[in-house]
Formats: sequence, structure tokens, C-alpha cells
Amino acid sequence: MRPSMQFFDIHTHILPGVDDGARDMGESLVIMKEAAEAGVKGVVLTPHFPYGGMDLDRVAGIFKELQEAVAARNIGITISLGAEIRFSHDLPALLSDRRLTINGMGKHALIELPPYDIPMYARDVFFRLMTTGITPVWCHPERCDEVIRDYTAVKEFVDRGVLVQINAGSLLGEYGRKVKGAVKSLVKNNLAHILASDTHRAGSIKDRLPEAFHCIEKLAGHHTAVELSFSNPSKLAS
Repeated sequence: MRPSMQFFDIHTHILPGVDDGARDMGESLVIMKEAAEAGVKGVVLTPHFPYGGMDLDRVAGIFKELQEAVAARNIGITISLGAEIRFSHDLPALLSDRRLTINGMGKHALIELPPYDIPMYARDVFFRLMTTGITPVWCHPERCDEVIRDYTAVKEFVDRGVLVQINAGSLLGEYGRKVKGAVKSLVKNNLAHILASDTHRAGSIKDRLPEAFHCIEKLAGHHTAVELSFSNPSKLAS
């Protein structure tokens, strides 16, 4: 890993036992150690919301336990809490509880749209959300069928101020050739702002992020790779 290769990962499923990510505290800590070895300086824990029966207070308690365990082991990563929120009509009302935003700051929210076509009402919902002061961060749009067919579908949203988060695995071909083609087009045409791991299990983050960094370098240059990997995402949690 080069000294200039650092990461701030805003999309992860490391919080133990909350969703389909890390299954227990032990696995969470293994992933954290692997992330540190890869050059990750900060992590936002973003379990899928709704949480499947757990309330926000319970999730906050699990977060505090992990935060204390990371600090006790001197892993050297700053962690904060957020959520990967399923897109719906009532997002503005749902996000009136700012705890669901990145680091609870009420400025940015990680939103997952459906994997097929972009809902017709997405533009209106995102606009209404932005009038409340929250900027949507559209996670992995390259996996959306409509974007795969035509990556420029993202441009209207970007022009309106929506941020775009791409997955490292998409750049590496983990979701197939078509998704890889779509994400490369987003990067080359300045329609991506943030690189994230979307990691769920131990063993995936250590090589995935550095390899994705190199992919962005080849597509758009070193400066863009640094922006997407660290400069842009780190601003969202501070």
C-alpha cells in the first residue's frame, strides 16, 4: 500500500448481529483490523434500515460496544454510525430522526434505490429531502438496471446535488461485466463522488479497496482516486 492510499469507508455492514453483515463481535473486530491494514482511517457503520425488529436505541447500544472494543484494541480507526436506508415515499418524514443520517449529523443520508428502474417519484422525494437540509447519497447506482442500460440516468440527480457512492466490488467485476461497465462510465464521466467497500464479511476489505483505488487511477487519474477514496467521504462524517 502506498503512503498516499488512504480510505474513509462510509458504507459497511460491520455492526455485529444487526443485519446480513458481521455475525458477532469477533467477526466485526477482524474486519476492523483488516480495514486498518488496508489503509482505512475511518468507517461509518451502515446496517440496512429498517433493522428487522431492532430499534434505534438497541442499535446505538451495539455501536457503543463495538466502539469501545475497537478503542481497547488500539485498532486506530475512527468509527461512526449511520444506516443504509431503503428508498420510500416517506424518506423526509423518516429522516426527521437525524440518528439515521451519517454520524447522526443530519447532513447526509445513505439511500438504497431499487435494483431495477429508478422510481418516477425519486426526483421529488430527493428534492423534498434536500429541502430539509439532508443531501442524499445514492449508494451503488451502477447496480440499478436503468443505470446499467444508460449511465447518464444518474446525471440529472448529480446535477441536482445528489452524491453518488460506488462499490469497490463493482469496479473489480464482482457483480458482473455489465455492472463493471456502468461503474467505469460513472467514474470516467465525473458522476461518482465516493468509493466504499459495502463489506459484509471478513476477508473482503483488505484487498478490495486498494485494488479499486488502482482501477480509479487508471480511469480518471490519481487525484480523482484520492478524492473518491478519502477526501470526499471523510467530509461526510465531520
